[in-house]
Amino acid sequence: MKLFKSTHAHCDGPCGHYETDTLKNSAVTCRKVMEKILALPDDNEHKTRQQYIRYTMIKDKHAQACKQQVYILWSDYFKAAHYEQYPELINQLYALAQLCSQVKQTVDTAVADDLIAAVGALDTVFRQTQQT
Repeated sequence: MKLFKSTHAHCDGPCGHYETDTLKNSAVTCRKVMEKILALPDDNEHKTRQQYIRYTMIKDKHAQACKQQVYILWSDYFKAAHYEQYPELINQLYALAQLCSQVKQTVDTAVADDLIAAVGALDTVFRQTQQT
């Protein structure tokens, strides 16, 4: 009998180490994988279908990893003082989480570009909060 469920979080300690590199890498990976999906030949070959499935799984995994990192920053790193200093921060985090979901639902590289831009904007805020 298992007494504890496993949990996945950067740090519930909190250890004090937070980063945005995972967000940036995941967002760029989603964009690159979308490019690979769109470059697949339009045929019904088993190999092509298999690649499409694999690429989609990779894209979705990285979009979810990005979303998870957003949630960690949202709930563990950013504090009331940050939200006072950056009044749009909650909306920014919410919109970013929504973009992660949209990336999972599509192979539209424009959506991936929006995700990359939103991650960049959050990274700017994150870096500014580390200097104060």
